[in-house]
Parts: sequence; C-alpha cells; structure tokens
Amino acid sequence: MKEIYIVPKNPIGFSRGSFSSGLMYYNLKELNLPVSIYKLGMVYPISTRKVRELGERYEKIIVLEETMPFIENELKRKGIECEGKRYFSFTKELHIEDIEEGLFNAGVVRERRLTRVEPMDTVSRPPMFCAGCPHRPIFDILKKSKVKVIGDIGCYSMAVLPAFEAAHTNISMGASVGMIKGMNKAMRQNNDDEPIAAVIGDGTFFHSGLPGFVNLLHQADEEDNMTLIVLDNRTTAMTGGQPNASSGRYNVDDDMDASIKEILNAMRIKNVIEVDQFDYNKTREIINGELKKKGLSVIIATRPCALRYKIKEPYFYVDPEICIGCRSCVKTNCPPIRMKKYEGSISLL
Repeated sequence: MKEIYIVPKNPIGFSRGSFSSGLMYYNLKELNLPVSIYKLGMVYPISTRKVRELGERYEKIIVLEETMPFIENELKRKGIECEGKRYFSFTKELHIEDIEEGLFNAGVVRERRLTRVEPMDTVSRPPMFCAGCPHRPIFDILKKSKVKVIGDIGCYSMAVLPAFEAAHTNISMGASVGMIKGMNKAMRQNNDDEPIAAVIGDGTFFHSGLPGFVNLLHQADEEDNMTLIVLDNRTTAMTGGQPNASSGRYNVDDDMDASIKEILNAMRIKNVIEVDQFDYNKTREIINGELKKKGLSVIIATRPCALRYKIKEPYFYVDPEICIGCRSCVKTNCPPIRMKKYEGSISLL
C-alpha cells in the first residue's frame, strides 16, 4: 500500500476514508473533497494488518472502483466494514460526476458542485474504409446479393456500419469460421436452405482462424451451403499495419510468405478460389456462383492494403462526360468521391 493521503481538516464532522486505485484515485482527487484517500499500490493481495488499522481509525469507509466490487469484497473478507457498489454503478466508466453523485448519496458530501453537460445533437460520422480499400468491392457485392454474412474482427468489422450494413454478426477473432457451421445447421433444422457467407481477414486467419477451418473439415457435409471469404490484404491493418504470416510478398524486409491457398489445400479443402476483387465483374461472378453451390467454398480476395503499401494503381475515377448522376459510386462511401454541382450537369469528383 502506498502513502496514505490525509486531508487534515474535515468539516463534515467525523472521520471518513476512501479506498481507490489507478484512475479512480485521480478522479477522486480531482473533486478535492474533505476526505482521507487511500490509494492501493497493489490491489491483490491487500495487507491485512494495514486495512485493519484503517478500519479502526475511520467510522465510514467507501471503496471506489469501476465494474465489479473486487477491492470491496476483499476488505469485507478481512472483516472491514465498508461500502462501495451500493452507491456506484456496476457498469460503465465512473466519471467525476458519477463519483460526486455516489458520495452525495453516501452522505460523504453535503452538496453537489458539478453539473452534467447534456449531450448535443451532432452529425453522424461513422468510421469508414480508407480510400482505395480492397474490402469495399467485396461488401458492395455481398450487400447486393442480400446474403446473410457473418463478420469477424478487423477493418472489415466496419461492414456492420453504413453505408454497407452487410455483416450481421461480429463477435471475436476467428469466430466467423466456427459460427458459419452452427448457423447453417440451425437454419437447416428450420428448413431454411438460404446460402450463408462468412468473412475473415488474413491476420485473423493466422491468429485464430485455422482451428475453425480444421473443425469444418470434420463438421461440413455436402448439403451445407457455406461460403467463406478470406480478405487477404497482406497486413494486420486495423491495429496499425503490422506484418502477418503472408506479408512477405509485399515487404522486402519481411521473410514471411505463407500462402493461404496452399495451407487450405494442404488441409484438404477442395474448393479454394483466388480472385483480385478489383476485377469487380469477375469477383461478383465468383461470389454469386459459389453462393449457389452446395458444400464448402473458400474465396481468397487477394488485393493488398492500399494504406499500408501506398498502392495507387489502378486508379478509378468518374468520367463527367458520361456520368448520369445515378450515385452508384457514392453508395460505397468512398471518402474522395463527392457530389459537385456545376452548370448544366452533375459531376462526381
């Protein structure tokens, strides 16, 4: 236990103490209240001798901690009378307004000095795929196909948001591969034979997706209609562009060069197709074709991350001479594309 911080003069009339640690200590200090504050340098194990000394010294002890009452329960196990979650929420972050409210209800402070700022209505600015992101064509195709899509963790998690709203679940890394079999089985038991697709990135594939593919080898049968799309952009883009096992093809300083297709073939998954998703028509034909087939299909979309590798080609643009203002390109929510009016026509830049 670190230094005991004591406010020498207590205008409330009797001794009160507060246990806290980490961020909660600094939030409590910010309120500048006339209470003694004890900051735990180590929350487990707590010194039995020290806390008993404190229990004898103060008439009321309040434990300030976020979420579950870990410190509070430890003190009670050691015979220290204290309160905490009676006044503070079990969920969410505790801001200084929440702390003051809880201490007011506990009788530690006699008046509230803080006022809550009501949130203002703002323009919705959801995160979006980068300009030139290779994931954009895939989700445009999946959205138009109206297929049920199981998402995963990566940049492609944004497919659950506008403008695509094409992914319908998003649980944890590698979960999509396992969920596709379970969801397909549940649908078949309900006499629903609609096709179902799952997406997983190359980083997640190597991190936690392989066990799911191994499981599919034993669980899938010929009557299943499952299509898995591996988004191979040669990097772990969502967390900063770290290399993964397949990054070596585009990084001369990296000797990792694992082929996802060769790995899947070695696992005896028969139907594995590679495609460059910037060939939109071919990609759409392959995805829609595999969605109609029974059995397990794996499509590997092989376009590297535009941001990580600074790839500018091929450069797509809207020809103002033939543009009719149908807004098809705007619907993909690509940030450089915007509507611009000018005399006699509409241009998209």
